[in-house]
This record gives sequence, C-alpha cells and structure tokens, in this order.
Amino acid sequence: MNRNIQGAIFDMDGTLVDSLFFWDAYWKRLGEDFLQNPAFKPSAEDDKRVRTMLMEEVVELLHREYGIGESPAALLNYTNRMIGWFYENLVTVKEGVIALLDRLKEKGVKLVLASASSRDMVRLALRVCGLDGYFPTVVCCEEVGAGKDKPDVFLKALAALGTPLRETWVFEDSVVALTSAASCGLPTVGVYDANNFMQEELAKRATHYIAKGESFEKLLPMLD
Repeated sequence: MNRNIQGAIFDMDGTLVDSLFFWDAYWKRLGEDFLQNPAFKPSAEDDKRVRTMLMEEVVELLHREYGIGESPAALLNYTNRMIGWFYENLVTVKEGVIALLDRLKEKGVKLVLASASSRDMVRLALRVCGLDGYFPTVVCCEEVGAGKDKPDVFLKALAALGTPLRETWVFEDSVVALTSAASCGLPTVGVYDANNFMQEELAKRATHYIAKGESFEKLLPMLD
C-alpha cells in the first residue's frame, strides 16, 4: 500500500461486513414464499450478476425471468423488509476492520463508503455494526444510476474525497467492482469473501489482497 495514501473508498457488503450469505437465504425464502420450492436458485450467471446490480434491477430481473412477485415494486418492498431484518440480526464486522479504520483515521486518511445497497440499508448496517462514525460520506449506486460493473460510483466517491487518484485506494470483494475501479487508475485492495465468486481472479487483479484466513490488520505495517 502507498504510504502516502490520502483517501480510501470502501465497499460495504462482503468487504467491511460479513453479509453476502444473504443471497443464499434470499433464494431460499423466495422459493418458499413464491414458488413452493425452497431449493430455488436462479441461473449461475444471474446469481453472479445480482451481486453488483442495483436492487431495483435485481427485482426486475427476478420478476421478468422467473415470474417472482406480483410486480417489481411489490418484490422490492418484500426484499427491503427482508434485508432490514437481516442487517439487524445477522450481519457482523469482518476481522481487523476496526483496527484498520482507526489507523487510517489516525493518519488523516479520508474515508468514503461506496455501496450497491440503498442508502437506508447502508446506514442501518453501519449503525448496527458500529461503523457509522467512520464514514461521514456515503455514495450509493442507485444515486449515480449505475451498478458497480461501471466505474461511476467510484468516480463520484473520488470526487467526494477530493484526494489524488493514485493515492486513493479502493477496497472490494467483487472482481467485477474491483475491475471497474482499477479501470479508472485507482489502486485496489481485494478482500476475500467465501460467498463471492472468482476469488483467484480477484487476487490476481488486486494491487494487494487480503486472503482467506487473513485479517485487515495485515495492512497496518504498510501505514507506518
């Protein structure tokens, strides 16, 4: 990591907090509640795609391709209720996150959160996990009108920070999102998550990588 790091852009789900197991629970609930099939899963391709999409896009896809829900709007309401319960009860902070955030703050590094989740859900998750004091600024994909398969949210986060491109690091667990950030010239830190795909590819593409079994504290010596 660049010792002159001035800014850091963090993803939330799968990076700061252990929450991506939501999708397996979500598919099961959809199957039970709408299809009488608790073993329901979308295609492997769709299962990957939804993790960087806007939730509005996700429910539209599920309604259109799988006939789930009376309408996308009704399915979105159902999904938001489930997400709220999920964050309130099951989501936890990943190991070493607090130690790294504290060190970055001590060093005067500016922090911003860039998430594909809605602002309400982000604020809920940050509050429940004790992270709300670290991120005065949150940038959401829904507000820029594009998922993380495009660089828009990272560029908006960079503008909010006002820090130099090469001294602003992006922390991501998704190879799609990390690739979008890297396409802008932003240095990257890949974060292992057991519930995300293509971890070997993520490790190859990231400037630095926090592997399975490693903590965010791995990065602390680079900040000294």
